[in-house]
Amino acid sequence: MIAGTARGFRDILPKEALARERISATVRDCFAEHGYLPVETPLLEDRAALERGGRIKNTPFQLFDADGNLLMLRPDLTLPVARLVAGHVRAEELPARFRYNAPVVREQQSLRGQPRQFTQLGVELVGTDGAAAEVEVVRLLAEALATLEVPAWRLVFGSVTPLTALLSNCSPSPEFSSQVLALVHDSDLVSLDELVDATPALKPSAARALHAVPRMHGSVEVVDAIDELLAEADVPPAERGCAELKALVAELSDLFEDGRASFDFSIINSFDYYTGIIFKGYAEGIAASLASGGRYDAVLANLGRPGLAACGFALSLERLQEVTWPKPLEELLDAAFAEYCAKVPWASDFALSPKSVLRDMVETASDFKEYVGRYNISRSEGTLLRYLSEAYRALDRTVPADKRDERLEDIVRWLGFVVRSVDSSLVDEWSAAGSAEGVDVAPPEATDEVVHDRRALTLLVRNALFARVRLAAFGATDELGGLDGEWGWRKPVWDQALARFYEEHDEIVLDGDARSSAYYSIDESDERRSREDGGHVWHVHQVFRDSDDDRDFGIWADVDLDATQEEGAVVFSNYRVGFVDD
Repeated sequence: MIAGTARGFRDILPKEALARERISATVRDCFAEHGYLPVETPLLEDRAALERGGRIKNTPFQLFDADGNLLMLRPDLTLPVARLVAGHVRAEELPARFRYNAPVVREQQSLRGQPRQFTQLGVELVGTDGAAAEVEVVRLLAEALATLEVPAWRLVFGSVTPLTALLSNCSPSPEFSSQVLALVHDSDLVSLDELVDATPALKPSAARALHAVPRMHGSVEVVDAIDELLAEADVPPAERGCAELKALVAELSDLFEDGRASFDFSIINSFDYYTGIIFKGYAEGIAASLASGGRYDAVLANLGRPGLAACGFALSLERLQEVTWPKPLEELLDAAFAEYCAKVPWASDFALSPKSVLRDMVETASDFKEYVGRYNISRSEGTLLRYLSEAYRALDRTVPADKRDERLEDIVRWLGFVVRSVDSSLVDEWSAAGSAEGVDVAPPEATDEVVHDRRALTLLVRNALFARVRLAAFGATDELGGLDGEWGWRKPVWDQALARFYEEHDEIVLDGDARSSAYYSIDESDERRSREDGGHVWHVHQVFRDSDDDRDFGIWADVDLDATQEEGAVVFSNYRVGFVDD
């Protein structure tokens, strides 16, 4: 019997450890370049000491030492670093800029399969102007994500100030305020609604604001909407926190203008020691945040150092691993690029950022038309089509049958379908030069199925459905509206549907299971019926995997088989998104 590790903990072997080391070194150099110095804190902390800084949720990772003190494994690094600053950093040493790279431990529900131990790469800035600190820290996070070449990274901002100001001015009792904050921290907005509706002492304007603020999300206009809600509730302008948010937007206007930044006030459910602006970092290909941070002045005040502004963030090394892909040709490409730059000096102003187009299409579940639109490469359609055709030819001709697993076979069939639907002559061209075995290029006969390549079309439909799940998980309702506007699901309709989803569930999960056959179905019963009788369609259902795995929300639609095969992209009808009981 081989000894294993405890649930939620794992061994890391050399190959992965080297990759983690490279990521950590890149982040370290980025932080160090801006003057952030390394600090280390103990893995075990005195629980009472940390709780003076901010509330800590229950954790089983606790023990008593010989002196009877209750110790705990640190659940994050912000509180320990704040304790370090309060106890060891003199006033003349401020502002203090610290960085760290260390493991933390948190309890996770046993059925979720989440790690209990993970590594944080972070910074803390203490003792400088608060607004300037926020801008500096956010800029540093953006630089780190860009340096790591995190795909399609973006930042989401919120603030606890509007909610706390609302409670300070409108709450009927301290007990009510505590209940509201606890429910928001737990993301239990259904119970929040029930509590607010059951509190007649609240003014209607305050009740409306309490219902709305934790759900507000979108572009910079969200700040104005919150400002109006708090004004109606008679919260003084200086207390609302909206002016600070607008100032932050002005300082980070470039991030907002290019779509890298937005607002979502549901993120105030994070650690409850934050006292102002909160932000999180996200990336394409992963639903969970890979960075989080914010303003936490009250922590220093609670630890005996009032009047100090404090702001910081932490990156998750494990989640960075998920989005920074292996680079097997890195050395070869770097050498080739260096040789090119020697002949073309101006090229050295640009960074080499290679990515497999085919891999990108597979990972994002994109068809040809969608991929061209995403990257605005309509002038290069011919180049892309030729590349995909060559990739299809190479995979189909050179990979032995005994080396193909089901996943690879699916990719080959899907790729052939995509190329053929755009321009079958490219497939005909090379297949005519040799054996065409396994390549279905002949026109279908009357006796054939309505679906000419069942496996490939099935994959096309599956990919189209899951692509919408991915976009929904990222909150990309603009893209969803662009995809589904033709069948009546424009951005506002998607916004409403997802708002209802998040009233019942915490998140849309994008793991391997979410993409499996357990979460989608295809009913082919009407495939052979005549079009006049409503046939030549598949009835499809894609379930959104929610955090509770209730499987009660999804997409229902009919696929127009003839139009889909002609266009090479899925054409829907009778399209609906929502709950099963709707």
